[in-house]
This record gives sequence, C-alpha cells and structure tokens, in this order.
Amino acid sequence: MPSSTSLGPLIPWLNARRTLLATLVIGTSVVGCLVMANVVANLALGWRIVMLVLFGLTFSWIALAFWGAVCGFILCSLRLDPLTLKRQSHGPALNALSSKTALIMPIYAEPPIPTLAGLEATCRSLLQEMSSNPRYAATPLQAHFEVFILSDTQQADQAAEEAAHVAALQQRLAGQVAVHYRRRPDNRGLKAGNIAEFCRRWGRRYDYMIVLDAD
Repeated sequence: MPSSTSLGPLIPWLNARRTLLATLVIGTSVVGCLVMANVVANLALGWRIVMLVLFGLTFSWIALAFWGAVCGFILCSLRLDPLTLKRQSHGPALNALSSKTALIMPIYAEPPIPTLAGLEATCRSLLQEMSSNPRYAATPLQAHFEVFILSDTQQADQAAEEAAHVAALQQRLAGQVAVHYRRRPDNRGLKAGNIAEFCRRWGRRYDYMIVLDAD
C-alpha cells in the first residue's frame, strides 16, 4: 500500500483531509451515542454498555457513509477532481468515455417484476443522461456499459418465471444496452460467492464494476 509520503505529490493535503473526515465521523458518532445514552438510560448498567458499544460500532459506519456522500456532493457541485482538488475541465476530448463498466445485480428468489423494473429504470436513466449530454451523445451506451443479472434462485418454477421476465427485458433494451443473465445451480458462498464467481469469469473484461441491490 502506498505511503502518505509517496501519495503526497498526487493528493494535496492528504493527512489534513483524512483528519477532517475522521473528526466528522467520530464527532457524529459521539453525538449519536449521547442521544442513544438517553434512550437506554433506564436499562441496567451492563445492558447500557452493551447497547452503546454495539450502537457506536454500527452508527460509525452510517456516519462514514454520510460524510463520504456529503464530500462527494460538494466535490461534484464544485467540479473538483476528488484527488487533486483541481477544477475539472468539461471539454469533450477530456471527458470522452474510454472505459468499460459492468453493472451487476445479484438476485435470489426476488419478485421479478419490481426487481427488473428498477433495473430497467436505471438503464433508461443512464441512456437519457448520455443522449442529453453533448459530451456523450455520440457514444453508444452498450460500448461502455453492460448489465449482468446474476441469479442464485434455486427453485425451478421461480427460476423459469425469472428467466422469462429477463428475456422480455432483453428485448425491450435490445440495441441500447446488453443485458446478460446467468443463474448458478449451486449458490455456494451466497451473495459474496455470486459476485466472486462473476469476477473470476468475466471481471478482467471490465475496468469498473457497480453492484446494484435488487431492492
């Protein structure tokens, strides 16, 4: 792992940014624990300690995600590069897509209609964004994005219904974005195993991967 010293020239104020994020996360977690302490004030001391420790551990993850999202929103709003903090150019040559991204959705016995409706809405939103943005208007979506529905559904009747709805989705999005469907007969490793198998088989074909939650 690169050291802070070696990353310094590439990422200005690295230690200060880490300290700021840690302060925000810890401060938010402390405030949350103080509020929680009032909620569990009537419990026995031992239970209060257990509740506060568990709450603090889980709430800190929420605080980290929250402040990460806030920082990302600020950077995007100000059009700053997340590493260098320099203002990003929006010229077409600098923003042309050259990477390939896999959008993967692991599913297990999910209701196919609402699940695939959400996925289709995501695809159509991406299509609309690319077609309305002059930087990407000439870029075909399927050249840079592919969708994978990774099923671990084990029941034969559910799997058949699932496959039928996926086939209909593939027809609706034909020529716009490639939608692939793969069902594992053995769901070894559950969701993590499902994603790991995708990475082993197809991961090398893509520069990036985005995992979509079925619900």
